[in-house]
Amino acid sequence: MRNKFFLVTTVFIIIQMLFLEVKSEILTLNCVKIDDFDKTLSKSIYKVINLNKKIIETQIGIQYDEILHINTSEIIFKNNVYETYSVYNLFIREITYYFPRKIVKYYCK
Repeated sequence: MRNKFFLVTTVFIIIQMLFLEVKSEILTLNCVKIDDFDKTLSKSIYKVINLNKKIIETQIGIQYDEILHINTSEIIFKNNVYETYSVYNLFIREITYYFPRKIVKYYCK
């Protein structure tokens, strides 16, 4: 009986270790502009995001973004300097910036 319990517990722990999704605390976005019709914006952007603290530690390109919300499928940013908001889609790895008169998309690696 004791051996069965040990065996079942061991198998359960191994299955959990193999199939549990390991989430990183740091997300690095290295993105390039998809449509380069607007020459005033950066061709690429770079962000290092701490998911636990919900802060952007480093940003190059479009700056002054702040995190509004993080969920399982997207991260929503706001930018009070440029009066924009943006959405990073975690599944398709695109960040879309919504400016007052234009929409700009970046693909992230």
